[in-house]
Amino acid sequence: KAKITAMHERIMRINPKCVVHEIEDFVTVENIAALLDFKCDVIVDCIDDAKAKVALAAFCKTQKIPLIMVGSAGGRLDPTRIQVTDLAYVSGDRLLAKVRNQLRRDYQFPKATNNKKSAKFYIQAVYSDEPAIKPDATCDATEHHAITGLNCAGYGSSVCVTAPFGFTAAQLAIQCITQSTSVQPSLKM
Repeated sequence: KAKITAMHERIMRINPKCVVHEIEDFVTVENIAALLDFKCDVIVDCIDDAKAKVALAAFCKTQKIPLIMVGSAGGRLDPTRIQVTDLAYVSGDRLLAKVRNQLRRDYQFPKATNNKKSAKFYIQAVYSDEPAIKPDATCDATEHHAITGLNCAGYGSSVCVTAPFGFTAAQLAIQCITQSTSVQPSLKM
């Protein structure tokens, strides 16, 4: 059974009135408008690709959809280092730094000027300020063992970090939906 189908079934058991759009696809710059062609209250972004994250942030800004963006959990081990702040102020996450720079360059998101703090992006970011632990050479391909399919190449991630990232993002989404006075990230732009 596909993960999205299992998730849909689980959500229906929790709240049968919840509207779930089951789409089995990857978000790309080219397909974002078609994939998100429905009304929603908030979007939680857990995409690993910087270009797709940038496209999603730009889309949410133009559509006035609140966005919660999750950073990279790869190479991190300590769940107590997870932070929440506006994307403009994230530090220590290379993926989110790349996204922030591209949003400033290509979509006119605010820049810091004269050594002052940048204006907010109104995108809540969930990230870890823990420095990523680089993978050691035991994960490299060797002359006799090529790396194919699922493998340990790259940073890897720990459920001890990915689960709290998800719980934190889910709590922010619930807060966004249930509190009419809450900061709804992209709506202020």
